[in-house]
Amino acid sequence: MGMKIRLPGLLRKVCAILLLTGGALWLSGSPAFAGTAILRDAEIEGVLAGFARPVMQAAGIPERDVRMHIVDDVGVNAFVAGGMNIFINTGLILETRAPLEMMGVIAHETGHIAGAHLIGQREAISNASAQALLAMVLGTTAAVVSGNSDAGGAIILGGQEMARRGFLSFSRSQESSADQAAIAYLHRAGFSVSGLETFLARLLHNEGGLAGVEQDYLSTHPLTDDRLSAVTSAVKSEEGLQALPDVYGDMFDRMKAKTMAYVYPESALRLYEGKDSVSALYGRAVALWRRKKIPDALAICDSLMAREAWNPFFVELKAQILMEDGKVAKAIPLYRQAYEKAGGIPLIGVSLAHALIESGQPDVLDEAIVLLERASSREGRMPELHRLLAVAYGQKGEEGLAVLHAAGGAALSGDMALAISQAQRASDLLPTGSPGWLRAQDLLLSLKKQ
Repeated sequence: MGMKIRLPGLLRKVCAILLLTGGALWLSGSPAFAGTAILRDAEIEGVLAGFARPVMQAAGIPERDVRMHIVDDVGVNAFVAGGMNIFINTGLILETRAPLEMMGVIAHETGHIAGAHLIGQREAISNASAQALLAMVLGTTAAVVSGNSDAGGAIILGGQEMARRGFLSFSRSQESSADQAAIAYLHRAGFSVSGLETFLARLLHNEGGLAGVEQDYLSTHPLTDDRLSAVTSAVKSEEGLQALPDVYGDMFDRMKAKTMAYVYPESALRLYEGKDSVSALYGRAVALWRRKKIPDALAICDSLMAREAWNPFFVELKAQILMEDGKVAKAIPLYRQAYEKAGGIPLIGVSLAHALIESGQPDVLDEAIVLLERASSREGRMPELHRLLAVAYGQKGEEGLAVLHAAGGAALSGDMALAISQAQRASDLLPTGSPGWLRAQDLLLSLKKQ
């Protein structure tokens, strides 16, 4: 039984919000902040989901139906695609200057979901296949839905950029409709739309020296003086709205610090030099890690862990740094701590399982398998989870289940030919009628329909 720790009031709220949606740091099966288009940082995903929660409740949309995705792109943009998926660029995180600005953007994107504007996207796919738009969109959604950013990364290059913008674009009437929905949701939740106003005004008037990166947002979200005027009128008419709780500011600061440290580590080191706030130290730890200054990064992790002993994300960060530095034995107990402190967040469970498998100790394989199977309820479309299960079952000598999960990982990565051959092989290896055999049959049927 874990020890109960009393959290300071403000930070207890931060932790509660993040743990409802959080998880470990992963990207396409690797620890987060490595390489390609879709980043998996569960803490930041949790912050974004925390901002989205009151909006979704006001819109009458079940919050678990909507997934937040972080796109490794410094362009200032956000968009909806592939169902109830909201994509937030790292560039947008860095450009927003207050929690209400991010909430305004999320509320606007929620307006597109509620307004069924995605139907237009499906029509755009059908009509734009001659421009290779379909291939681009499938590549994007494959990378996101599967969790494998390599699946479509090579497609979204060069001449495809204009096609991408065309697919993601909404009409001016849809943009106005989404603005009105955002105003309604935020007011229903008791919050001001002033953040949406300041964000749109900055983009429209090119304030802050954006020097063109705002074109990503403007090219997909047509912005006019009329749109801004409508939002400004809504702000002027506001009465009796609640102030945004302080907890949102703390969440926002940590999200921005972590994102800046990943995108611009040298700038983050200069910005946070000599500063002692938690967000500043957090940013320095990530930036030092990115710059391969491992001892310095670990020392700051220790300082953060001492300041907030309850916080699972600081522990998980230290574990991840050690894991990447080849110190698996030291990472495992830290991953265990993080997993327990986080109340069993699936992605931290996957990280712990990965470390257990990498340890090469046969007696921990069953624990790793339990962790991965448990995580599959939330992260079952993560290719790395299935690859780890394939390795674990293979090391145990259970070849049929190993091949079955190899097939699942291949399917989620977009390698359909390999997935079919491995699923057929699993079907041949597993006892007829067993649960694994039935799963192999289901996978084969699904793959052959593609």
